[in-house]
Amino acid sequence: MLDEEMWTMGIYVMRAVGVTVGKAVSSKSKLEYFDKPIMQDKDLKAENEPERELTAEEKKQEQEKLLARLQLMMGNFEASKKS
Repeated sequence: MLDEEMWTMGIYVMRAVGVTVGKAVSSKSKLEYFDKPIMQDKDLKAENEPERELTAEEKKQEQEKLLARLQLMMGNFEASKKS
């Protein structure tokens, strides 16, 4: 898993534990689990993040990042097969 995915999963787990503990400790707890995935909640997205087309250089950088991630995943998979 990517670091970003692990971080996001941690947010979901923290919220689930927080809601459970909050309700167990106090019936007045107002903390609730997410209604929808975090990235679908427009209020949680960066307000100053304009939606625009990527430049050719940005596209190239994103492709290079993806390639590096795939190579890392492949290396991890190969290493796990040897164990």
